[in-house]
Amino acid sequence: MVWVSATVGRPGSASRALFDAFARSEIKIVTSGPFVRELADVLIDELDHPRGLVEQLIALICARAEIVMIRHQVMGCSDPKDDPILETALTADVDFIVTLDQRLLHLPPHVAKYVQRRGVKIIKPGDFAVLLRTMSPEDGGR
Repeated sequence: MVWVSATVGRPGSASRALFDAFARSEIKIVTSGPFVRELADVLIDELDHPRGLVEQLIALICARAEIVMIRHQVMGCSDPKDDPILETALTADVDFIVTLDQRLLHLPPHVAKYVQRRGVKIIKPGDFAVLLRTMSPEDGGR
């Protein structure tokens, strides 16, 4: 999870740079309830972050992100926990999924082709950070 990496990574990391760009409203993100819940669970239960700080982060994300409703469809990911991420991206018609998750970066071929046909690119935070530097503020993407 890029947001998890942003909370535990070094200040100059690509994940942190993307989070900072989001916090400055330079990029837009799209999320859904399952993703927000998973983020909170990982930060609190697995990484033992203070509940108050996690609540502030979640509040920031919910205040600034576009939150879409999903129907919990099976998308064909090798890890079913990744299906909501793909469904969220496809529902919102985003340009990019930015992730460190190797299973999302290397989807089963039939799923990868479907996602590509829908115009969604799945890239790592470092690659997106480079792309972001070349974009104008109006091109912040979704």
